[in-house]
Amino acid sequence: MFHPRYYPDQPGYLGDEYLGIVSEVILHAKEVGLAFWLYDENGWPSGTVGGQLLEKYPADMQHWAGLYRERPEHVLAEFEHEGRRWYLGDQVCDHGVDYLNPDVARHFIEMTYERYRQGLAPEAWDYVEAIFSDEPEFGLGHAYEALPKDGAIPWTPRLPELWRARHGEDLEPLLPLLFFPGEGAAALRVKFWELLTDLFNASFVRPIDEWCRAQGKRFTAHVKGEEHPLFQIPTSGSCHQFFRSLALPGIDALERFPANNFYPRQVSSAARQFGDGRCMVEAFGGSGWGGTPEDLERYLLWLGRHGLTDFVMHLSQYRLDSAAMHDWPPSQPLHLTWSAVKRRKV
Repeated sequence: MFHPRYYPDQPGYLGDEYLGIVSEVILHAKEVGLAFWLYDENGWPSGTVGGQLLEKYPADMQHWAGLYRERPEHVLAEFEHEGRRWYLGDQVCDHGVDYLNPDVARHFIEMTYERYRQGLAPEAWDYVEAIFSDEPEFGLGHAYEALPKDGAIPWTPRLPELWRARHGEDLEPLLPLLFFPGEGAAALRVKFWELLTDLFNASFVRPIDEWCRAQGKRFTAHVKGEEHPLFQIPTSGSCHQFFRSLALPGIDALERFPANNFYPRQVSSAARQFGDGRCMVEAFGGSGWGGTPEDLERYLLWLGRHGLTDFVMHLSQYRLDSAAMHDWPPSQPLHLTWSAVKRRKV
């Protein structure tokens, strides 16, 4: 899988020279008998085109509804709770996209998927088997440091309209129950996260999957927070629904030792019930630096016994003086020189 992570010259990303090089790589893979997949982003999470999408379409910025003690600029609701005034504000994030907005998928296809289709050499494009999307989600997982300390929920401007269409009532008066206890809070929260789940898959995942199918390619992806149902809810809702929405459902399993049996079994079960049985895992972080051959064998056999069929080894970066130092897992201390530290101690 070709991965342009942290492409060094952003204006050149997806340019003619870049696509010419990728075409040569694909045709070389074909010549030596390797399957070839594309990765759909310059880094991660997928959806921003390395920042270019929001430069062209600033209205696609990510939103959240944050809980504030002081009045924000865009107020969705205000209310009293236990003697304190609270405000719920619609906030935007200028480095993330609104995956709940169907325009994002259309623009992402236009700027990335169509660019690969039209810019690669025809023989190279024909040889591409699948395209991988990395950690799309509701948005809060990648904006964590910017969120208000009292809480936030995913948001998109048309959410009140969609809520009224589905449930026949206004959402705004109900919003406090998403943060504080009260009568009907449990049932409301189920309906709210179910709507976000359906909206995420209908707006972002399925349109890309349908485009890929029309081109004879498989669409594969994994989301943030898939490891446990309680992690899934605030990031993608329900992975049961996500796995059903793409041709090659996938997970991220970057650890070194078998531990959590839930999510590899969940994806393989969904693949067999609703697909053709194939499912993908991005495995063994850093392609194993710091691991032993025995660690690798144990881990891959564990995943295989849970039903995973397609293994993509997590990247091992050639340059170890930049991103690899703080990637997952960070290449410390294996690729650090401690000479400067030793000199200072002396």
